[in-house]
Amino acid sequence: MESHSGEGCPVPTCWSRYPVFVPAYAGVKTWIPDRVGFGHAAFLCLAVPHSGMTVHNDNINRQDSLSILFSCPGKPDSDSYPLMYTIRYPHLRKVPELNAPLVSLKGIGPKRFAEMAQCGITTILDIMLYLPFKYRDKSRFISIKDTVSGAEALLRGKIVSWAEEIRRASGKRLFKVTIDDGTGEVDLVWFNYKRAYLLGLIRKGLFIMAFGKVQPGMGLMEMIHPDVSGPMEAMPERGEGIVPVYRSTGVITGRLIGSWIKEAFARWGTTITDFLPERFLLRLGLPGLSDSLKGVHFPDGRRYSFDDFRKFSTPFHRRLMFDGFFSVMLPISAAKNISLAAPMMEAPKDLKERLESALGFSLTADQARSLEAVSADVRSGHAMRRLLEGDVGCGKTAVAAGAALIAIMNGWQAAIMVPTQILARQHHEFFLSLSPILGFRPCLFLGRGGASERRELERSIECGESNLIIGTHSLINEGLIFRRLGLIVFDEQHRFGVGQRLALSSKGENPHILIMTATPIPRSLALTLYAEEDISVIRELPAERKKVITLLAGPDRKQEVFVSLKKALERGERGMVICPVIEETEEQDLKGVIEMAERLERLFPAPVRVGFIHGRLSAKEKDEVMERFRRGDIHLLVGTTVLEVGIHVPQATVMIVEHPERFGLAQLHQLRGRVGRSGMKSVCYLMVKEGLGETALMRLKALAECTDGFEISLKDLEFRGHGELAGLRQSGAGDIALEYMLREPLLLKTAKALAREIITDDPLLERGEHIFLREIAGGPGK
Repeated sequence: MESHSGEGCPVPTCWSRYPVFVPAYAGVKTWIPDRVGFGHAAFLCLAVPHSGMTVHNDNINRQDSLSILFSCPGKPDSDSYPLMYTIRYPHLRKVPELNAPLVSLKGIGPKRFAEMAQCGITTILDIMLYLPFKYRDKSRFISIKDTVSGAEALLRGKIVSWAEEIRRASGKRLFKVTIDDGTGEVDLVWFNYKRAYLLGLIRKGLFIMAFGKVQPGMGLMEMIHPDVSGPMEAMPERGEGIVPVYRSTGVITGRLIGSWIKEAFARWGTTITDFLPERFLLRLGLPGLSDSLKGVHFPDGRRYSFDDFRKFSTPFHRRLMFDGFFSVMLPISAAKNISLAAPMMEAPKDLKERLESALGFSLTADQARSLEAVSADVRSGHAMRRLLEGDVGCGKTAVAAGAALIAIMNGWQAAIMVPTQILARQHHEFFLSLSPILGFRPCLFLGRGGASERRELERSIECGESNLIIGTHSLINEGLIFRRLGLIVFDEQHRFGVGQRLALSSKGENPHILIMTATPIPRSLALTLYAEEDISVIRELPAERKKVITLLAGPDRKQEVFVSLKKALERGERGMVICPVIEETEEQDLKGVIEMAERLERLFPAPVRVGFIHGRLSAKEKDEVMERFRRGDIHLLVGTTVLEVGIHVPQATVMIVEHPERFGLAQLHQLRGRVGRSGMKSVCYLMVKEGLGETALMRLKALAECTDGFEISLKDLEFRGHGELAGLRQSGAGDIALEYMLREPLLLKTAKALAREIITDDPLLERGEHIFLREIAGGPGK
């Protein structure tokens, strides 16, 4: 069992304990008030699969926890489907042995327990549910002479020499071991190594096994940071078989985590029971939960091929996928049986005209239809649960303004929850600009500032003086009391944990909820997850918004690209440069943010000011950088995918993306949506390296030719096979969830049909065999 740690940085501490796709109460430690209602939380728990939400080699604390396939950030490989948690299995949380703390395992003391707790892993069950994110085929040896550059290989050989050297090109110190299998020699190379550990492996004349990617080196072919086993006195005759690979936490290796998982199953594997009645499993042909977890953790190469494991297509993986789908569909089915009373709000007859007068432009047909749907929802007397889906820059916020106006004119308060403070400030400024005409009294609540300022804000909200409250997760603060909360707008709600969304909703009496997302969901999938009447889609862009020109630029056009950027900066416009990693390394030929910012500072001297942003900065530092860029104190911003989060800078007209093949198409589309937010001509350059594969090139050309996010998400899926992408896999958890839903429509429909059958037959899940299902559906177990 192996370690894979991305860039070697710790896994973010913000992993939600309340996975977005989990049952409403499965992970919530405190009971949600009864007035939230059985089934009410189902809509809040349903995340919008977000194909752009990726954290690539950035290890930043914004990875949401979609529990159909719970991915963690790092450096995904081309043959990997990150698969961490499927469902939290609340019925198993009641088993004393499985709920025991991790310190019950050998080798886990207070320090290691604290490290694992940072990842949300504190119990025996937690570590049993920490699934492999990929597999490696270590069953067949390859002769050194037959190795292929760029391909992974399992090698064996005799140690002929070892040395510590300084690599001339980079000046970096390395440890090199040369092995020979009789057909040739290869160098095994480590940077930033632990000398004592490697010296323990190296004994001249003995044998070792090594697994890794082969590439040209300084003379011989080489493996950088291979996984090795040994030393052995004879040439090994067989490999290890199919091996699961676990993410490391940055401090604790995946190999060590794998050993704890093995011990946990050996001691307590028999205590795992199923939440689905056996008759359903037999009818669906699904293996039991215990067998499935063991089958995923301990691959049997005799029953299933490596390809089955690589594609996550064994019956065991399909069972866990089914559990994820079922945990989505059961709360939805339960919620559809319940109609929650909510504030009845009447929209003024001239709502559209008032809104257009304040905005200064006419609504598109899609915006107008969406606003009419919202008006009908809030007039019905039943709680609105509407998904407002639209591409970047389509004008979703204008519809939200209309919804807020309806609430306020009926004497209710509206709250808008956004994922970042910079976005909260942008929204606040936008609604302030509408205040003279629409009567908004917006309040920006970020939980910052002095005690007196905070108390004054809380007072204005509690007494109703502020009728439109905009903020981040600070809105769920226990001390914040709303006078009459009637409407909540979640902007990109998948970035919030279920607990956060439920906590805000509980501050009102069944408030209406409008969810806005720029994530394109194919209609067939959306209709499976939602009722048709609860979806509004905006595909038409406002007339003043020009399409961003997307161009592919090879090395021969590099100078032309930067000349274009220079001219834009001279015109007073601003630019962004996106890099896939924070720092450049010897192991990967990738441009990093820090080094790129230094180069650009030399290329564009004063008065041009260059800034950079990445996930290792604190939230406060990131906000400050983004605010300086928005104000114009920074003209050229270099960053990782943190720039994907919606920021509105009309002056930004040029984006340069380095190594675009490292990103998903939907994510690239989200990134380029950061420029072209005004009437000025804008361009996004995709810097294509020499030797890029045909498939990767076709993907990027498809992006350049298409500006519709819905079409792009489907094109992205067309280009990839199961686990196969040109370059390293670049998908976040939401992308995987969406991808599996699209690739496994029958499994999703089967889960939906079973959920509907169970709820129809036993609406309150009162039968004994359904006791565990009640918790999944969104109500307390008995």
